[in-house]
Amino acid sequence: REMLSQQASTPSHRYVEGEEFWFLGNQYFLQLVHNPRKPLVLTNQFLLDIRYQAQAAQVFEAWYRQQARLILTERTHQIASRLGLKFSRLRLSSAQTRWGSCSSRGTISLVWRLVMAPPSVIDYVILHELTHLRIPNHSKAFWEQIATEEPGYRSHINWLKVHSHKMKL
Repeated sequence: REMLSQQASTPSHRYVEGEEFWFLGNQYFLQLVHNPRKPLVLTNQFLLDIRYQAQAAQVFEAWYRQQARLILTERTHQIASRLGLKFSRLRLSSAQTRWGSCSSRGTISLVWRLVMAPPSVIDYVILHELTHLRIPNHSKAFWEQIATEEPGYRSHINWLKVHSHKMKL
């Protein structure tokens, strides 16, 4: 509820020059340009072809989803391998109230907007969901396992609480 309330009170992007967007924990300004290589490019700032400004929300979402597919897939496989765990499938989600989930069939679902967070926060969310393959609840044993793998996990939870309302398009 708190996350939804914060998101509702945060203004939506207008996709105008100088607006800030998060990616991997960093903020990048938007610059409108003529004829870049693609509709949207990230250099030291986001470069949006001015011809796509009317469809900017869709262009940005497609870009973020593409990045999420690459980054979250790679990180999930790396962390699962390190933990000696196997998941059946990775699914990208648009959930609004949680960052990830783990089904009883071993499907890991992660919200594509997670790529707006720092890599350490992304890894924490992945670790959290993968740990549910061993412990399917939030018992004391679950949190002990999380703390063993990531002693600073509370700072990642706090980062999400503080910044999650800004992680939207």
